[in-house]
Amino acid sequence: MTRVLLFLLFLTVLSCTTEPKENPMVYSFSLHDNWQFSNADSGKWYPANVPGTVHTDLLANGLIDDPFRDNNELKQRWIEQQNWEYRTFFDGGKLSDYNRIDLVFEGLDTYADVFLNGRKILSAANMFRRWRIDVKEYLLPGRNELRVLFYSPIERMKNKVEDYPYQLPSGNEPENIPVKVSPFTRKAAYQFGWDFAPRFVTCGIWRPVRLECLNTARISDVHVTTLSVGDDRAEMQSEIELDAEMPGEYLLLIDGRPLTIYADSGKKILRYNFEIEAPRLWWCNGMGEAFLYSQTIELLRNDQVIDQRTIEYGIRTIETVTGPDSSGTAFYFILNGKPVFIRGANYVPQDMFLPEVTDAQYDTLLSKVKNAGMNMLRVWGGGIYENDIFYDLCDRYGIMIWQDFMFAGSLYPDDHEFKENVKEEVIDNVKRLRNHPCLAIWCGNNEIEVAWKNWGWQRQYGYSPSDSARILNNYLDIFHHMIPELVKFYDPQHGYTPTTPLSNWGKAENFKHSTMHYW
Repeated sequence: MTRVLLFLLFLTVLSCTTEPKENPMVYSFSLHDNWQFSNADSGKWYPANVPGTVHTDLLANGLIDDPFRDNNELKQRWIEQQNWEYRTFFDGGKLSDYNRIDLVFEGLDTYADVFLNGRKILSAANMFRRWRIDVKEYLLPGRNELRVLFYSPIERMKNKVEDYPYQLPSGNEPENIPVKVSPFTRKAAYQFGWDFAPRFVTCGIWRPVRLECLNTARISDVHVTTLSVGDDRAEMQSEIELDAEMPGEYLLLIDGRPLTIYADSGKKILRYNFEIEAPRLWWCNGMGEAFLYSQTIELLRNDQVIDQRTIEYGIRTIETVTGPDSSGTAFYFILNGKPVFIRGANYVPQDMFLPEVTDAQYDTLLSKVKNAGMNMLRVWGGGIYENDIFYDLCDRYGIMIWQDFMFAGSLYPDDHEFKENVKEEVIDNVKRLRNHPCLAIWCGNNEIEVAWKNWGWQRQYGYSPSDSARILNNYLDIFHHMIPELVKFYDPQHGYTPTTPLSNWGKAENFKHSTMHYW
């Protein structure tokens, strides 16, 4: 315990400076200070907040009025038509001492080119993905300039939308918008407008950005799963992913238990089985304690700790039950062998400008969810894959999560580039969220299948039989093949449903089958 506390204290002191006094093997510092932003055509710079959005930066500098007053939503639509630029400067210090230096963006919204000292190093095209690139060769020992140019998604996708062979439904966008780009853009759909939300198509560095420096190796991921559980013991497995820059022998200490390994350069996955005697299970709210265990993993080389990761996990099993039952078609959950009566709500983003939501606001909301007796929230597919703090609190409060992938009320293009982008998005978010005991099920999309079958899209958009066949085949490829296959590979512990609802509400018989949205 003393050793771990001393190590954590060392990391805390280290994080306060961008130039380490020593040369630890793994070193990270944020790049959140001294940002400026500009309309890309003006060249005039103003102070900016990172993480942040262009709308809130414009408001903070007195360049626009409150977006939520009067009809300012309409007056400020010019913002979505513009390109916006962000920049900061930082000291390279002794970063050249490291073998690899990664620039990591947790979130860029959405189309962006990233430049380091005038050289383009990254092109981003997905709000929902993390971006990592080795920038060692681009860094200078002194002053460095990091610049991010955000492109208007409207202008960026305009030609693609107009050249597409037919119009794709975009149920969220107002009718008077001439070019509806949201189906082509991997960006939070509610920002384009919804029945509950104004239209603010914003941009910005909306999640943290940092530099990660290493000489040898780092722990890049840890995934703990319950293999089996009984009254006396639980069989568990930790899947540990290492990212090695330098091949050689390493020592892992897993809760103090040693494991010697050899790692080649690149990614290496290790599986470590262990037992928990007399396990305390994770239960949802109202069924028992949402008990959390912790696991600490240290990575050593030559008797020196070079990286460390502590995670929380729960011991529990969850199963989605479907198929015929006495009423019609079942759809319910079994947690730790017991059926659960779900009491919950649909969850949408808490703000139009996502970085404005504080950790305290997450805690206030989710504690109210718990106190109201709820045991599940559905993270709706027109918003975002939520911040880590959201799932951490749901773990703690026993709130199960129905997790939509971010597709809602639209159809999507069938080109290879779009699908490869979605593939990386799915892998990134499944790996990020799969460890949370609150996670109950993955869902492909919101209301697309019921819309295709019942809302008359084929007639409304004038699809020919060949158009309809192409659209349906693409839908099935994404939501019945590609995404569930990725979920099965990266997170076989959790179930998947391709869409919600599975049953339409128009007839009395539909109320007896599967899932339903009763508007």
